[in-house]
Amino acid sequence: MWTLKDLSLALAAGSYLVEARRARTRMKVSDPFFVVGEAVRVKERQHGGLRPAARALRIDAAYLKRLRDGEKRDPGDAILRKLGLYREVVYRWLPSSQSGKTG
Repeated sequence: MWTLKDLSLALAAGSYLVEARRARTRMKVSDPFFVVGEAVRVKERQHGGLRPAARALRIDAAYLKRLRDGEKRDPGDAILRKLGLYREVVYRWLPSSQSGKTG
């Protein structure tokens, strides 16, 4: 079972693949929506289900379910904070063949 600490360590280390338990598919840990969904699952386990977690976090249960399932994207900072997450923006260099070209 992956914890949020494991996921954050994997994110820091690079592009590792982990088994997505619910979807039974392989996903990149660097996918931010996978991390949000896993954070919701952790809260579900802590509180004994989706509805108890939603009540404890004061987040609508339907919204929490959509976050968990990846149907809702880009939660606000207040929701992320309740899930124990924070937003981190990463900028990467374009491959040299694409940089500087204006089309």
